[in-house]
Amino acid sequence: MIKQDLHVYTRTFGEVVKFNLADGSILDTGADGKPLKGIFDNAYFLQEIGDMDLDNTQPRLTCVEADIAKVKKEDSAEINGVKYDVTKDPQPDGTGMAVVILSKYGKL
Repeated sequence: MIKQDLHVYTRTFGEVVKFNLADGSILDTGADGKPLKGIFDNAYFLQEIGDMDLDNTQPRLTCVEADIAKVKKEDSAEINGVKYDVTKDPQPDGTGMAVVILSKYGKL
């Protein structure tokens, strides 16, 4: 079995992230002791509501699962100076990575 350092992926393509946890603490360091990074994606999608089509976005962050073990729904994240609410607990993908679903801060 080959063990790969998942941080290589986030360090290469990621953005620096700071989580403000509901208990008042800040999470800005990964499990490897370096600044926390995640792959930020804010893809557009078409949302249908009845006969109406709306363009919308779904911001999300892909991180090393061990880095965000303390992150929960209702925490917040700051990425590139923009603040987001965490709308769901992180969703592990089975590879050691996890996706954090976000929304613009205050839009829950």
